[in-house]
Amino acid sequence: MSRRILVEPEAEAELQAAAEWYEAQGAGLGFELLAQAQAAYQRIADGEHGTHVPGVQTGARRMPVSPFPLWIVFIERSGTVVIVAYAHERRRPGYWSTRIRES
Repeated sequence: MSRRILVEPEAEAELQAAAEWYEAQGAGLGFELLAQAQAAYQRIADGEHGTHVPGVQTGARRMPVSPFPLWIVFIERSGTVVIVAYAHERRRPGYWSTRIRES
């Protein structure tokens, strides 16, 4: 059974910007990033829980978008998975933590 997923607008914008950047680096790379992001998204929907984000006290979890250096960062709230960021694994760690609001 698939879990309900909500993608925050900031996260969607990050994924689109990353896809555009990769596409500029090589034809087809942006499409490949989007395909791998969709595969990771589906794993989350199918119930995989990912791993805790180290050093962040928000309850956030992450799922890799392999082979790209990106993570889907998400939280679970009231039975819904909320994707708060598509974050680069080495740039600006935890910048997205301000997007997590207490319910």
